Amino acid sequence: MKTLDKMVGRAVVTLAFGAFVLSFEKLFHVAINSGIHPKLAWIYPLIVEGFTTVSTLAAFLRRGQSGAWYPWAAGLMAFGYSLWANALPESVPGSVVRAVPVICIPLMVHMYVIIKGHADAVETATVQAAVVAATMPPVQPATVATPATPAAPVVKPAPPVTSKAARTFLDQAKHAPSPAARKFWLDKAAEAAGMTPATA
Repeated sequence: MKTLDKMVGRAVVTLAFGAFVLSFEKLFHVAINSGIHPKLAWIYPLIVEGFTTVSTLAAFLRRGQSGAWYPWAAGLMAFGYSLWANALPESVPGSVVRAVPVICIPLMVHMYVIIKGHADAVETATVQAAVVAATMPPVQPATVATPATPAAPVVKPAPPVTSKAARTFLDQAKHAPSPAARKFWLDKAAEAAGMTPATA
């Protein structure tokens, strides 16, 4: 199965690269015919195809969330323009060609914000999970002779204050020289993550 996956992956990369090269050639000449300087025209295909790719990635990351239609719409518009410029390059007005980079600037920034926001949310969830796992007290085995003890307080996660600080405190707890020092750093990690430290 792994060998098949590698073969399929290489085939997809090869086909995508070939399609990009052919589209690049058409868009390059469209840019030159619209009056863009030949020394700068090579940037134009990168803008069009790059924006299509980034918009598709942003739409994939926003799937199932509100506003997911926006990156999909932007990506489909870029794809439609690329298809038009490749199929009928002589019919694309020069004013439209020169307007594309200007339109892509704010849209590309917004796509970056969407992708960066998704990455930050994943990191925050990872840090919170690590803090909860590290601060939960160990479960003691119950015995017949020992009366039942009250359940340990549940650590309720809250929005983190600083994920970077929580990670630093967790690393300090892993290398603490004593149980007391370890509890101190775990409490600091819980506070940095915006959570209530576990009581002994």
